Amino acid sequence: MGLGQIFTPIRAWWFLRIARNTTIPPDVGRYLTALRDRNRLAIEEIERKRQAIVDKGAADGRTISTEAALKQVLERKAAYDGPDREQYVAELDQFIDEFRKKHGPQIPVAEACAILKELEARFGRVE
Repeated sequence: MGLGQIFTPIRAWWFLRIARNTTIPPDVGRYLTALRDRNRLAIEEIERKRQAIVDKGAADGRTISTEAALKQVLERKAAYDGPDREQYVAELDQFIDEFRKKHGPQIPVAEACAILKELEARFGRVE
């Protein structure tokens, strides 16, 4: 057993002991709170701009092709290299077929945005 293996648990214990007994200074706490609030406001502004674009597209009768909407799903299907690949691919194929049957070749922008919001609420933001 090397010295590194002996000192690592001691070092971890020491750092945890220090961390438990420290407090965040008020100026750092205020900075972190201000940063969180600023980020929240930026995200809300982005959401407002996004909704304005969707509303304009919906008013103009714009649509999105089903294939464009499924692009990321198809990319993830091709790139997946985890456990049970066959089952994963089969479930995605079923989802893709149902999606194409339900929406046809084109999806109205407002409907596509609603689908995206639902997916983001269930699985997190799509990047």
